[in-house]
This record gives sequence, C-alpha cells and structure tokens, in this order.
Amino acid sequence: SSWFHVSYVTDWGTVVAMLLGLGIVFESGWLVNPPHRFFESSDPTLDFPNKRSIIPTYLILLVAFLVPFAVFAASQFLEPRRNYHDFHNASLGLVQAIVLTLFFTELLKY
Repeated sequence: SSWFHVSYVTDWGTVVAMLLGLGIVFESGWLVNPPHRFFESSDPTLDFPNKRSIIPTYLILLVAFLVPFAVFAASQFLEPRRNYHDFHNASLGLVQAIVLTLFFTELLKY
C-alpha cells in the first residue's frame, strides 16, 4: 500500500495558498493597507535608541526550519526501519506550523 494519500494534496495546497496569501495580501499592500497614525518625528516621547538586529535573519531560518528538518532527516537515516511516511508527516507539520505562525503574526499586526 502506498503511503501517499489524496488529503496530502489538500494539506500542501493549503500551505502554498497561505504563502501566496502572505505575499499578495500583506506584503504587497494591495488589498490591506496598514493603519497610519500621524506623529511628529521630533517628539521626545517617541525617541528610542535604534539598535541593529541582535539575531541575524539567517540564524532564525536555521534554528526554526533547518535544525528541526535535519533532526527529522537524521532520525530517518539512523532508523533501521526507514519510514518515509513519518518523515513526510513531520516535514508537513513543520512547514504548516511555520506558515501558520507567519500568517497569523502578519494578520495580527494589522
């Protein structure tokens, strides 16, 4: 019996649709414009020292996606009975979690 099931097409399709939705709706500003509030740039109550990013973007990508994916892959290659179905489900769950986190984070910003 094949491990592939038709419901996986729906799962991966949802992930791709949410990624496209992030790009089209939130990042382009085409459908949703963030609220704008007027403020004076010389207002001392708004002054805060601008600091460079403490954690670089590549490290966030590494820790959030590549390290768990590497653990999943390593566990599959070290397992005497390899089960690609488990690897697929783990990868799908990781990608869905990251995309849903990005989507709802952007949604709540607006």
